[in-house]
Formats: sequence, structure tokens, C-alpha cells
Amino acid sequence: MKSKLIDKNIGPNEALVESNQHELNDVVKAHSHPVPSLIYIVGGGGKGVVNGEEYELSQGGFLFISAYADHEISSNKGTPLVVFVVFWGEQASVLSQENLKSLFDGGSFSFGENHARQARGILRNMLHEQKYQTLAYQAALRTSLSQLLLLCLRHKELNVINQGLNSEQRVAKVLADIEKNYHIETTSVEAAKLAKLSQRQFSSLCRKLSNKNFIRFIHSVRIKKALEYLENTKIPVTTIAFEVGYEDLSTFYRAFKNHTGKQPTSYRGKIRKIL
Repeated sequence: MKSKLIDKNIGPNEALVESNQHELNDVVKAHSHPVPSLIYIVGGGGKGVVNGEEYELSQGGFLFISAYADHEISSNKGTPLVVFVVFWGEQASVLSQENLKSLFDGGSFSFGENHARQARGILRNMLHEQKYQTLAYQAALRTSLSQLLLLCLRHKELNVINQGLNSEQRVAKVLADIEKNYHIETTSVEAAKLAKLSQRQFSSLCRKLSNKNFIRFIHSVRIKKALEYLENTKIPVTTIAFEVGYEDLSTFYRAFKNHTGKQPTSYRGKIRKIL
């Protein structure tokens, strides 16, 4: 028997966000939509079945569902399942069809806490734009949708790259990714999860590969970039601190002095005298 087709009446350039709560033992029977969608699990747990494939749903996880895919959602016995659901038209995202396909192929995955917090912020912003419908709100929804999908795509790409690597290689890949994305806050818990290791194993290999503990590694990467800015640009120190990933200026000054023995302003002054 064919599942029920539910049309959300979304235009090709539009996006729609819903917040749903499924009570204990609640089951949303098999159905499909003529547009793609994603489900983000805010709280609780359950099970998703997409085209016959079963996926566990847990807090912080995503489930991607392609257009016309039959799917069914059910909550666990213990707690209600609280989710955000995003639907979008075929032209609403700036991502290519190839990129989108790679998201749908994997079905589900989950973020570490910092990336999950970033995803929740994007989703809240989408709900706000949709609710109040201020000037160009659909453009804001499309922008947020593209941000969210890109965040998911890059996270998933890192997970795929890590497949087939041994523990040390996975840690090296995670550290290399942090060096490229030094401005993004990453905890040791998240880094260990990305490397598919316990925190203790990750910390040991991080020290082996970088000769530093994880916190000092993060600071050294950021301060190295800050030094480049101080030596080669006239960007204000406050802006440099923000660009390399520090929310608090005093933390930046303290980390900079610990690594260089100088304050940023005096370091820049010394460089200019030499030049």
C-alpha cells in the first residue's frame, strides 16, 4: 500500500520550518513529501525509517529525507521526541544537487555540542524569521538554510574522510581540520568524537603528534595566525582577536603573552621598528 503524500505547498525558492513534539510511543505513520526535508532532534529519542532503512534518533542528531521518500517516525517509551523539521524547494539552497545528494545518501548523523549549538541557533533564527515575516524574510530563510546544510555537509565530509584511517591518522586529520578552521570553537570532547576515540586516547595522541595538550594546541594555532596578522597587516588587535577565534579580549592577551612573552601591541611595535 502506497504511503500518504503530504504536500506542504512550498514554492521552489521557499523554506518552511516546523517545531513538533511526539508524545510517548507516538508513531507518525509512513508518508512522503514532494520536497526534501531534514529532521533535527532537539530532545528525547526514537526511530526513523526512510525507504525501509532504520535509523536511531537521539538528541543532537539529524535525519535527511529526500523528496518523495517514504518515511515513518516514532518516539521511544521513556521521553517525548522533540524535533525541528525543515522543508525546502528545489531552488531554495545554494548547494549543488551533488552536495545535497551526499547528505541524503548517509541518512543520519550527529554533531558535537558546539556544532549542535550552532545548528540550533540557525534553526531558531529560521523560526523567528518565519514567525514575524519581516522584510525579505524568505531570503533570510534561504540564507539560514544554506548555512545549515553547509555545516552538515562539511561535518559529514570530515566523518567520511576519517573512515579507513587508524587512530593516529584520524587524530592528525582532526588537528589539521582545526588548523584550517581555527576560528571555530572546538572542545576536546568534540575533537575526540570526530576522531572516534575516547577523550583519554585522543589527548594522548594529540600530545604525541603536536607535543602539546589540546588546549595549548588550539591556542598555538590561533596565536600563530595572530602573529601573521600583526606582522603583515594594520588590522586592530581587537579585530585580530575576534578573527582568530577569541570571544574575550583578556583571554587573547593572556594566551598571546604565554606563547610569545609579549603583549600584542608591543610585539607589533617591535616588528615595525625592525622593518
